[in-house]
Amino acid sequence: MKNGEKDVVIVAIWSKGLRNVYDAYEVAKTLGYRNDNSNARRRLANHLHEYLVSRCISADEYRILAIFEGQMEQENVALSVPGLTGLAVIPDAFMRDVPGKTATEKLENEIFEGTGIRGKSEQLLHLVQSMTGAFDSVWPSFVVVRTHHN
Repeated sequence: MKNGEKDVVIVAIWSKGLRNVYDAYEVAKTLGYRNDNSNARRRLANHLHEYLVSRCISADEYRILAIFEGQMEQENVALSVPGLTGLAVIPDAFMRDVPGKTATEKLENEIFEGTGIRGKSEQLLHLVQSMTGAFDSVWPSFVVVRTHHN
């Protein structure tokens, strides 16, 4: 949403144990991508912390942790799980439309809706770690589903 995108949908997916998921950085290295390429899509650094999903993710695997929808507005929110408190930026509609009093409660409710897992779960911990940038957590993956530019 930094580059004028609006009507953004970002989906957080639980990728732990998911088959047919590949490290996009390693694939890009294998394809010979380098950071000095004039084409941004072929710059190696642009594929760090990205994953490629081959085929599809079956709906009955319950992998969707959260769906973040928003227009151009974003909110800075505090997230807290046992042992970790931090700030994250979330698209505006998530805070407005998802039930819960706090941003963490809203994430818990989203995870429950997508996976059936309730409360302070491993999924919540890793999602908060990833969103706050506390340290790299490899299990949640974020996929931008749809954007429109001004």
